[in-house]
Amino acid sequence: MSTNNIYAIDQHAAHERVLLESYINRRCFGFIVRQNITIKLTSKLSNNLMQVLFLDLKNFGVVVESLNSSENVALNTFPVSIPLCCTLPQKFLSLISRFIAARVDYVNGRSLDPDSGVLFLDAAVVLLLQTKACRSAIRFGDPIKLEEQSKLLKQLLQCSQPFHCAHGRPSFAPLLKVIHSKNGLCLHQPMP
Repeated sequence: MSTNNIYAIDQHAAHERVLLESYINRRCFGFIVRQNITIKLTSKLSNNLMQVLFLDLKNFGVVVESLNSSENVALNTFPVSIPLCCTLPQKFLSLISRFIAARVDYVNGRSLDPDSGVLFLDAAVVLLLQTKACRSAIRFGDPIKLEEQSKLLKQLLQCSQPFHCAHGRPSFAPLLKVIHSKNGLCLHQPMP
């Protein structure tokens, strides 16, 4: 007796997952920011510390410039592309602000951790990549050829997390378990 399963695949969620992992694996850095993104610093810095901060941020692929009296910085370069037409989520701006605040603490000597704030930067990068993957993925109702469907399924199965899209929605779900018995009959049972 052999058993096979039949699955329903959400093409958008599957394509989104494939795109996200592809973007993460490419790790392109140094994109010019074409939006006006201003970050308020949590504390004023001297010109010397500001220069140290700028060099420190540049090591992470983040380039900023001072706007006025060491209180605000403009984001000029970021590790991943920020879509021009995209309204940035408040969560992204919050993560970048927290990253820069942690780096300010590091250059000020209030933190001894050389990786201080990196998790906030990583989360901001992933948030942008998730948004990019979602907006670039196949849409509901988009027709795709059988060869493209097959290729998408193969790519999905190569992903480290094939079971859900970038935002957590399932990319596929089991529908039926098909059991082939010795006498050739196929019994279909709903999947649990």
